[in-house]
Amino acid sequence: MSVLNIPTPIPTPSNTPPLFDLESPEAYVDQASNGLDPYPRGIGVYSTKQTIINKITSRSLAKCGITEEAMVYGFEHCYYKNIGKVLENRCQVRLYDCQLGDDICFLNPPGVSFLRKNGDRLHQISSGAASATKKSKDQVTRRVCKTALVNLVLENFQRSKEGNPLVPIVFCIDKDNNEYELTSEALLSKAYRTRPHGARALKSTITVSELRRAYKLCTDPRVDPIIREIAKKTLIFVKVTVVERTLPKVGTHLAYDLVTIAAPWENNPVFDQELLIRQAESAKKTTPRKAYDWRAQVNEFVGRSKLKEVEVADDKSTFCSSCVVC
Repeated sequence: MSVLNIPTPIPTPSNTPPLFDLESPEAYVDQASNGLDPYPRGIGVYSTKQTIINKITSRSLAKCGITEEAMVYGFEHCYYKNIGKVLENRCQVRLYDCQLGDDICFLNPPGVSFLRKNGDRLHQISSGAASATKKSKDQVTRRVCKTALVNLVLENFQRSKEGNPLVPIVFCIDKDNNEYELTSEALLSKAYRTRPHGARALKSTITVSELRRAYKLCTDPRVDPIIREIAKKTLIFVKVTVVERTLPKVGTHLAYDLVTIAAPWENNPVFDQELLIRQAESAKKTTPRKAYDWRAQVNEFVGRSKLKEVEVADDKSTFCSSCVVC
């Protein structure tokens, strides 16, 4: 098995329509350069004119703990959208997405994304997006995406109590020959950043915002310690590589291979320094606090859950003390 370097997608003229066919994804040509979504819904492959990848290695699933369900976040240049599609279309994995954090979607008749296996709704805290005023689309999207992370961690909190497998949240944050350096400054600085050669640093400010929420879920002392532990078990950070392999009856083909890596903040003293700078800048703000508080909602949910466990235990104790058989 050999590791390959995937070439940068070849741009197509802006006046050329996307060349893809839902029945034949191999015909899809990448349209990233002209502003179109290069991964339209329903397409399970990332492709350029030279390269098509629609498989993922089985060891990747094992390393990330992916069996039946998963959520995939990350940077577009790390192929997170396509990896999600490969999992969904090729591996038959139930994929959770950012709609899990959308108040408006949740208020509508629940779709599969909002239901537990027993048919109950997944618990959802409010992102505040439904009542947001004078907010840009980017700001609302950030709220929704960050809240989806929290809601899936809360679902895993419930699953851990029930003895069921957790749903992994896979963050694709690195790749071979990564031209976008994920530094502590990139994650935490409020200043606009540029990378060498005049191109933008990290194309998605939404993703770095999601990573900051992931950090808080794992480390913030204001979050219930049980949730912090569940978050650490839930969040999986990976580097995406592409390998060439030969299998019986399949032949030689390319596949994504996910290599687990440390969280961006682990063993990183610079991160702590940049975080203090960011917090100091935030403290200077004169704008009012957000009307919603995701930490308070999380802790309230955990508190209600603990109280319910105590009530159930008391009921069992009362029943047992009056039971002749026992």
